Amino acid sequence: MSAVRLRRSLIIVGVNGVALALALAATAGIVALYDKPVGAALKALYEGSLGSAFALGTTLNKATPLLFVALAFLVAQRAGLVSIGGEGQLYVGGTAAVAAALAFDGLPRPLGLVLALVCGFAGGGLWGALAGWLRARFEVNEVIATLLLNFVGIAVSNLTVQEPSLLREPVTDSASLPQSPLLAQVVRLPRLVQDSPNRVHLGIVLAVLAAVGVGVLLRRTVAGFRIRMLGHNPAMAERAGVNVAVMVVLVMFLSGGLAGLAGTSVLLGEQYRLQPEFSPGFGFDGIAVALLARSTPGGAVAAALLFGALRAGGLRLEAAVQVPQALVLVVQGVIILAVAATAYWVERTLRARNTVEVAGATEQPAMVEATA
Repeated sequence: MSAVRLRRSLIIVGVNGVALALALAATAGIVALYDKPVGAALKALYEGSLGSAFALGTTLNKATPLLFVALAFLVAQRAGLVSIGGEGQLYVGGTAAVAAALAFDGLPRPLGLVLALVCGFAGGGLWGALAGWLRARFEVNEVIATLLLNFVGIAVSNLTVQEPSLLREPVTDSASLPQSPLLAQVVRLPRLVQDSPNRVHLGIVLAVLAAVGVGVLLRRTVAGFRIRMLGHNPAMAERAGVNVAVMVVLVMFLSGGLAGLAGTSVLLGEQYRLQPEFSPGFGFDGIAVALLARSTPGGAVAAALLFGALRAGGLRLEAAVQVPQALVLVVQGVIILAVAATAYWVERTLRARNTVEVAGATEQPAMVEATA
């Protein structure tokens, strides 16, 4: 690693550390405003996120969909696209996975589960590719397209559990809820630790493997080079032989597929059935995770674990200290604002140092020639 990249990495780590410290300070200040003991609040956050096997499992399960959505966002961002459609893609992918799981629950466990995962990826991918096609064919801004498709995707998912002819379980009485039948054990994501309070499932392993795969794709493959070239300069990419329209659709398909796996992990790993509004906003929080990670796969893993811990700890915080769980949203917001506020300073500092180093390197040969 070059000295410049090492310096940049250290500065980024320091900035994120400052952001976390500011978030904890903001948490303490808000808790004090509620006239609650600050120490008890921080202890509740810790106990709810890392204080037991159950808490750790909850943190990892909350981090899983956040990581998938963060990867979806950064893949599109590397291609110069801004996809904020993770929530809709999450819903469509999760719905497709449940439909496949119900259809294939008679197959042996690995096969039925794999087919459900593939369908979840394909469902979210096709929903993302639709926005990519609108961008490539009609030049519809992908921000607007993905934003509006969020509402359509959520509505389509909710519709499937409202109609008995689709995924709704048989109605036995007027009190029956709009939901799908319970998924069979063979199509659920297995727990990593059986017979333990730790409920962490295979989804976190798949999410980390996806992060590694995205990193390798973007940095070590020809396709990744073309994606980055498209993000830096679409005109140059086209002159180099890249079919920009096709690449946009493919990138959005990959991005949507990753977001679809987020919904798949929630439904096949935790809830085991499709219900209306099954996501508490993972599709939007995942974007914040990607921004905190500065759009790097490794950073996304760390940021997803942090946000997963905050979500898990927020449940304990509300129960133990009687502080609204919405305080966790304030903490997340402070982290994002702190990172955003310091990002410009980081870039400016690095640019200034690089300019000074380049100027010094060019002046030194000139001084040697003058003395000669």
